[in-house]
Amino acid sequence: MIEARHRLGTTDQSLAEIATAIGYQDTESFIRRFRRHHGSTPAAWRERARAGARDAPSADPVSPH
Repeated sequence: MIEARHRLGTTDQSLAEIATAIGYQDTESFIRRFRRHHGSTPAAWRERARAGARDAPSADPVSPH
């Protein structure tokens, strides 16, 4: 599931592509397992991960001191 989370957060791969890449033959099995493990669907997890990346403060390259 670590690889699935990584791909969800950093790629535009479909759920089917991710499921296949991590060894699932059936997308629905992957979705059920992900939901059991993480408490949300892969699509919902992806949305939250991307929203968090957008909302994260950027590092200011210029020090105020």
